[in-house]
Amino acid sequence: MSLPPLAPVPSVKLRLELAPPEWEACIKAWASLSELYLRLPDESFARVATSPGILDMYLLSFFRESASLGSSETRLNNDSIYQLKKSAFLLVHRIFGSQVSPTLMHWEFFADLSHAYPHSESLRTLLKSFFERHGPSMEMSLHKIKSILITKLESERPEAAGPDMRRIIHLFRASPDAAAFFMVGSDFVDALTSAYDKASLDTRPCLVVTLYLGLSGLLHSSKPNFSILSDHLYSLRTHTEAAQKASKTANTLLVNLVTNTAFIHVMGKQTSSEATRARNTAASLSVFQQPSLRRPRRRPKPKVDKGKSREEPSTSEMHMHRMSLITQIQDLFPDLGTGFVAKLLNEYNENVEEVIAHLLEESLPAHLKSADRTEELNDIATQLQKSDLAPRSTPPAPEPTIPVRRNIYDDDEFDRLAVDVSKLHFGRKDKGTADDLLSNRESAPNKAAIISALAAFDSDDDERDDTYDAEDVGGTVEPGAEEADSGNEEVLFKAYTSTPQVFSRDALTRRSKERDGLRISTNMTDESIEGWAVMLARDPRKIKKLEAKYTSFTGQQRDLTPQSWTKTEETDDSDGRHASDRTRGGRGGFRGGRGRGRGGRGGPQGGSEASTRSDGQRGGAQQNRARKEANKSSRANHSRREQRAKKMARGGFAG
Repeated sequence: MSLPPLAPVPSVKLRLELAPPEWEACIKAWASLSELYLRLPDESFARVATSPGILDMYLLSFFRESASLGSSETRLNNDSIYQLKKSAFLLVHRIFGSQVSPTLMHWEFFADLSHAYPHSESLRTLLKSFFERHGPSMEMSLHKIKSILITKLESERPEAAGPDMRRIIHLFRASPDAAAFFMVGSDFVDALTSAYDKASLDTRPCLVVTLYLGLSGLLHSSKPNFSILSDHLYSLRTHTEAAQKASKTANTLLVNLVTNTAFIHVMGKQTSSEATRARNTAASLSVFQQPSLRRPRRRPKPKVDKGKSREEPSTSEMHMHRMSLITQIQDLFPDLGTGFVAKLLNEYNENVEEVIAHLLEESLPAHLKSADRTEELNDIATQLQKSDLAPRSTPPAPEPTIPVRRNIYDDDEFDRLAVDVSKLHFGRKDKGTADDLLSNRESAPNKAAIISALAAFDSDDDERDDTYDAEDVGGTVEPGAEEADSGNEEVLFKAYTSTPQVFSRDALTRRSKERDGLRISTNMTDESIEGWAVMLARDPRKIKKLEAKYTSFTGQQRDLTPQSWTKTEETDDSDGRHASDRTRGGRGGFRGGRGRGRGGRGGPQGGSEASTRSDGQRGGAQQNRARKEANKSSRANHSRREQRAKKMARGGFAG
């Protein structure tokens, strides 16, 4: 006698219409028939498993309805359902060991199956062995949903992929091989990255969890693929660096991944030689962690509740914002009750991403691990009806106590955000100015002149003259500049020194012959001539330079005067006279000097001659001293200042 087929589980609408006794009878019938099918021999069970409509429809409907349970659904959440879930898992385990019906070879069935047993290690082992035997058949179904998800994620509304993403997340958690299949190629990761920038805040946690489980699948699959993992990490890092160049506070998919998940910690545990590159790449991603969002390493030990706190009313109101946070977590973990989720939010300061990360890693504190995961909040409907979000009129803005400072830029185009974007630039407008100046060869002659002038200056000269260090002798030597103005400058300066009134500004002077001659010789206008005189009168230093240049020395030395002392006629006359005096009246002079004997007569004469000779000697000494002072400038270093002025007049700079 053959067993009757298992009836599909009705939808929630039909379940609510059944009376409780009828529903209990259905549960008992499913449990009894499941036990009978499990007792069949292998050949009979294989024949039943491949027959359509006997076991496959029941298993599809059972796991589909279990995955779509709401928080208010109690028909499939009581104790009698747990025995039914156990028998359903045993049926699936035995079907996977034999021939599998084509009806069950769809990703929806595997996702709902993983959703029903989120913490089952037996299911992970079962799916791993199933992929080893029926991998190609399963990949056909996974390829279809992968293409659908990529299309939705790359659209303008990536939220459309939310239901399928939340459904397939459970398959990624239970089967690393399925997650690794989605990570093959860069199209799925690129779609997640582009969708994250456009997705809403409610959808972003789902994208982060999907990427985390997908990358983890490459590590824990039956054939770990570290090469693809390294490529994905490099692509994510490149996208994040480009986004942070535009905005340093850019919150990208990679930033959320390394901040709110344990991916870097998991990668650090990989010790194989093949994982070296991926491990180093993951370690470099720690620079993108945001300390403000990072989960604390250690949490303080929870205080023991001694029951001494103030009793809270059972009908305490709950804010709508808190209910939205609970709903976000239940979208990913629908098996959790609202009361348990509320405890998680209290533990982690209402940080949804941190709660999801701890649930994925199963790193909850001890007092939450032992808590009832199906705990519900009481009187939620009553609390929502008593919402404190009743509409109220907006109070007027308070008067500012501090006066507002105004300026001329108020209400301009920047203040009104009406400025043309094409006129804005960051930093220097012409960023290539320095490169253009360095590559321009037109300034090479000036540079060569500067270098030659600096080379001519010897700072180590032992007899260096520091008299003119304070003078502005110029740094850049332009040979043509002085030659162009030297002709007019000499004519103007000679006229300025001889007849300064020719530079007057009255009309009579401008019509004079002297002014007309100046205009013709210099080819300058009256205003230029008068301006030259005004500027020269204001610069006494320039007057001294022009005097030294055009009056003291012309640069042409016609006579070469001897620099040493020579004997002249005047000197010869004085010397001859002195010699005759000494020959003729030397003795008389001596006697006259004494005033004794025969030399008495000759004494006065000799004395007079001696007196004359003494005067001549004194006069010659004075002349010799004057000549020495006159010729003193031609020896030693007493004319350095004048000689330098001459050199400047000849060549333009000291050589």
